[in-house]
Amino acid sequence: MASAVGLPVAGLRRQVRVSFVKVAEMQRRGLVHLHVVIRIDGRDPSGDLVAPPEWAGGDLVAECLRAVLTSVSVAAPDPATVALLDASGALPAAPLADGWAVRWGDQVDIRRVRLGSDTDAVKVGNYLAKYLTKSVTDSGALDAPVRSLRKLARLGLRDHARRLVETCWRLGADRAFTEALDAAAARPAGRTSGLIRWSHSWGFGGHWLSKSRRYSTTFGAVRSVRCRWARLLSAALSGRPLGQDGDDGPVVLDEFGRPDGDPGTLIVGQWRYTGRGRDPGGAEDASGAGP
Repeated sequence: MASAVGLPVAGLRRQVRVSFVKVAEMQRRGLVHLHVVIRIDGRDPSGDLVAPPEWAGGDLVAECLRAVLTSVSVAAPDPATVALLDASGALPAAPLADGWAVRWGDQVDIRRVRLGSDTDAVKVGNYLAKYLTKSVTDSGALDAPVRSLRKLARLGLRDHARRLVETCWRLGADRAFTEALDAAAARPAGRTSGLIRWSHSWGFGGHWLSKSRRYSTTFGAVRSVRCRWARLLSAALSGRPLGQDGDDGPVVLDEFGRPDGDPGTLIVGQWRYTGRGRDPGGAEDASGAGP
């Protein structure tokens, strides 16, 4: 965008702030659709957000997006070479020189969201939210990682979905191929191949939802509201008393009568495994017998 308007990146950031939210949708055929909402806000000299300048409109964003979609590509190894080299399907020790150019597909739909229209805002929010609960299969059989091909055999999958998972395991078991794939994606190689680790999502290991930190609210604020609601509901169902109403509604009291979020409450954010099984030195019941 800075190049399109003739500004350095730092100069662009002083005038506008670009933020986004992205949701990934896995198609039945094995491709990923990305649904992205991009927002541009203007900045005044003090850094506060104001209306964007006239040149930072939807047409500029659409033009920049089309330029990126047609120019960005990543060189990746050709999966077909695994089967073409020999009967065992092993790749050579070094990655092959020729491969695939992985790029964006031709299906691009860029639309402008009309600000100030509650109807459009609700439609866009519902449109993005529905993909967060969508599995790669209608039955939900692939909602959890596939730990082994034996487990895969017990899942009731269509032939196409089963072949996609099996292909992830076959390609992920080839060290040379996975190393070439990690190098193409500029990521460090892991102990478990990403194709095997994410075979339940057909090799896609990205986040299904990501956003700019300053786009809308933060995940921390959302978790805080959800946590407070869960504690309020738990207190109401268990009959625990509620304190006087505060700015955000009734104050939840814990078992000791302290308000939720009291600074005197110690919050343990990390747990560690200590062991399992019965403790021989554990407490005995009133009769003196062991547990």
